[in-house]
Amino acid sequence: YHGPDSFSYTVSDGALTAAATVNLTVQPVNDGPVAVDDAFTVAEDSVENVLDVLANDSDVDGDVLAVASVGSAGHGTVTLTGGAVYYTPAPDYSGTDSFSYTVSDGALTATATVSLTIVGKGKPRLAFTLVAERSGANSDGVVTVGQPITLVATLTNTGQTALRLIPLYMSFDPAVVRLVSSDPAPDQSDANRLIWHDVTGPAWLPAGQKLTIRLVMQATGSSQTLPGRVMVMHGSIEGATDEYDQVLGQNAASSPVRVTAPGLSLLSAIVEPANGIIDAGELVTVTVQIRASGDTTITHLPLQDLYDDKALTFLGASVGGHTVGGGAVTWNNLAAQAGNIAPGQTVAVDLVYRLEQPVVSVTRQAKVEGARDEHGDALPAATAATTFYRPALELSMTAQPANGTRVEAGGTIRYDLVLQNTGGASLSNITVGALLTGDGVFATVETPGTSTPVPCPVAPGQPNDNYHRTYQLAQLAPGASCTVHLKVQAATNLVSGVVRLQVEANATLLRRPAAVEALHTVGRSGPGIVEFTAAATAEGIRLVWKTAEENGVTGFHLWRGERSNRKEAKRITAVPIVPKGKAGSSYALVEFPLLYDHSYFYWLEVIRTDGSAEVGPVSAKIASSMRGYIALVLAEANLTKP
Repeated sequence: YHGPDSFSYTVSDGALTAAATVNLTVQPVNDGPVAVDDAFTVAEDSVENVLDVLANDSDVDGDVLAVASVGSAGHGTVTLTGGAVYYTPAPDYSGTDSFSYTVSDGALTATATVSLTIVGKGKPRLAFTLVAERSGANSDGVVTVGQPITLVATLTNTGQTALRLIPLYMSFDPAVVRLVSSDPAPDQSDANRLIWHDVTGPAWLPAGQKLTIRLVMQATGSSQTLPGRVMVMHGSIEGATDEYDQVLGQNAASSPVRVTAPGLSLLSAIVEPANGIIDAGELVTVTVQIRASGDTTITHLPLQDLYDDKALTFLGASVGGHTVGGGAVTWNNLAAQAGNIAPGQTVAVDLVYRLEQPVVSVTRQAKVEGARDEHGDALPAATAATTFYRPALELSMTAQPANGTRVEAGGTIRYDLVLQNTGGASLSNITVGALLTGDGVFATVETPGTSTPVPCPVAPGQPNDNYHRTYQLAQLAPGASCTVHLKVQAATNLVSGVVRLQVEANATLLRRPAAVEALHTVGRSGPGIVEFTAAATAEGIRLVWKTAEENGVTGFHLWRGERSNRKEAKRITAVPIVPKGKAGSSYALVEFPLLYDHSYFYWLEVIRTDGSAEVGPVSAKIASSMRGYIALVLAEANLTKP
């Protein structure tokens, strides 16, 4: 201590006393510094660690302290440079060390000890796994072509140092799988290899932490032909480095991936009759064949045979265990009856039906849906159909003039004979025979050129003369039609007669021929009226006529006169009365003349495309007793007011 101080004292003479105070000043002198031991921790292989040894040292006088000297360390190097203490541990050493140092206030000194702990930098380690997540119908890792596969790569830092660089490589068989996505994405993607130059990205992987890479692959081909029937996904880590630049050894992992290609083919065919041509009441036998066309065994096989139960009756099948109803023969699992179907093997079922109706065609269909293989994976649905046909040929014929009408003596009749395959089977070796009877002969066959309908590509056959025509047609497809053109010349100088054309066609598959005919009357032009009358009624004079035929008739006019002289008659119809267009039609018209008790004469003019003809006269008289009635025009449709 230095500075002021004081104390008091008392003196006595034996009888009396006196007190006084003594004031002191303590002059300062230099005190030595106090050095306190230090402890520091440094890392293995670290260099020139700065040790602040003065941080806990002191000097009572407040003098500035400095390290005067340092001792040597047993497992490292201690240096004093610029007043700072540096320590570098011996290479690859971890453990404890110590050295002493001396501190000075400029005059006095003190010594303390520095204790050191050199922490080892640790060994880098990395655990690597590659696992395919459970997939497939039974979560057994077996997937089918087209399905996704998720692979998970897990990298775990099991060492004592942080990993700053982890290159990752993965390889696979591109014939079996392809990459769909990856998180994180690879830096390089080749046909059969994925590369991450540093899977850690911008961050390090600390000790004890893990990193996950998820890859989604798609199965593109079967692995059944590979060793063990699996494709192996390989992963490797090469050149990983920790924070101390320590390089890890190679690390590898793999995961087997099994890809199957289940397949099923379905075939349906007619066994009897072989050509599939049947008629009502006949039996047909079909076969259904299911083949395991993939590389797995079919163990569950639902089968249905669907048919029109209004046209067909199911009679039986070669394999039991089925149910029948609603137009379907059903096996819930044909494999339970016929056995599992190994790759490349086939199971067959024969079914017998009876055709109940004379339909053109009827189709039945075999259907497999919901089949599964030994791994529980679904097989694609399949259908196969067969059609039974009833052959049919239809003949139709149009004529000009129209069938059933009159043709002038010496006139020409043109026929369009249409052959149409209305059945379900193609017809071949078709023979068409035309027989002409009555008052006419065949003329040169017309050639329609490119006009429609399509002409039949026929070849002439025998007989072929004035009264016969024979044609051969090689084939006519289902639904197809074509036309044969014929021309007939009616007899001349004929007052009346008929022309009849009969056509019959047959083909190889037809059970019975098809036939059609046309009939025309032949005669000279005339009015064609079988009845024409006039009668006085309460309404007026009623005129009625009836046609024998109306071929070529375009209208009717009525003429009236006061005498039977046709030249004096006047037309009472403003416009022609429209014909009904068919033979045997009846017409009526009522008119009221101006004079009573007077006879009137009427003529009927028949207007034809080739001229006009008329009938008459007929007459009637209106009595005066009928005066007061209003004339009514017409009593039939298609008549025009006069």
